[in-house]
Amino acid sequence: MKNNKLYISIIVALVAALLILVSQATQASASSDTSHQVSVIVNDSNSDRWIRFRAGLDQAAKDYNINLNYVTTTKLGTFSQEKAVIDKEVANGTEAVILQLVNDTDSQDYITDMSHKTTLAIVEADLEDSPSNKSYSVTQDDNTGMGEALAQMVIDRSDDSTKENIGIVTGDSYSAKARYQALANLFAEKNINVSWMVTATEELPFKLSEQPVTTIVALDNDTLEEAAALLKDEKQKPQLYGVGCSDKSIYYLDNGKIAGMIVPNEYTMGYLSLSKVAMYLNDHLYKITDSTVDYFTITKENLYSTENQKMIFPIVG
Repeated sequence: MKNNKLYISIIVALVAALLILVSQATQASASSDTSHQVSVIVNDSNSDRWIRFRAGLDQAAKDYNINLNYVTTTKLGTFSQEKAVIDKEVANGTEAVILQLVNDTDSQDYITDMSHKTTLAIVEADLEDSPSNKSYSVTQDDNTGMGEALAQMVIDRSDDSTKENIGIVTGDSYSAKARYQALANLFAEKNINVSWMVTATEELPFKLSEQPVTTIVALDNDTLEEAAALLKDEKQKPQLYGVGCSDKSIYYLDNGKIAGMIVPNEYTMGYLSLSKVAMYLNDHLYKITDSTVDYFTITKENLYSTENQKMIFPIVG
């Protein structure tokens, strides 16, 4: 009799354990099958500079079953405008926000506070004074590497007369600041003097009439596009180099308006930023870490190489 009771107890325990395992597996499956809502907020969202970034996001959304909401924005001039967009998405119940900051001057306290209310992932560049114990993730460009690569491209492709005759258009983003510092450091190391530096392309016509240069360097995509458009009517066109990622900048490179370009790997940036968020939403024990993506050095001569074509025209499977 005692043996029968023991056997029954063992069977009951085994059945209970099996039911627990089945329940856990079902819950895990349901969790992985749940489509999480993630909002994407970037400056001037319809610009073609985001094409490759969106391709990476779309691929990650398919791989991780994420419902992406691309928030439509125009050019956001201030962080207060962007803050209103973020607040609206969080109020509407989004589970995470992938965010490109229009500037980092006024955003530190807000970003820190908001990252405790929702899952927040910043792309392109971190805050300038990012705290060591931050509660948001960052997927950003290798801005130092890009600045150095851009400077080296100018050095390698210029003769002695043009190396001392350079103008720089920085743009006003944090990414551009970091790129400029690396570029300026390498120029100084190679004893190359910069003739002048301006922040915005609107200043270019005056600067060129006042002090012509043979080389211009632009440090972000919008600045590069604008410089190429401004220089098309110049009789003595300076060689133009810069950081670019849009179809328009690639077109300008192909037809000779841009002499060389550093292209950030925006596809990987999009894919990584969303995949890390998705893994966290499916498992809150997952620790989201920061990432830095690579870049490509592109000229008209290597524009159509197999590697560069895969990067420039990524296919979402």
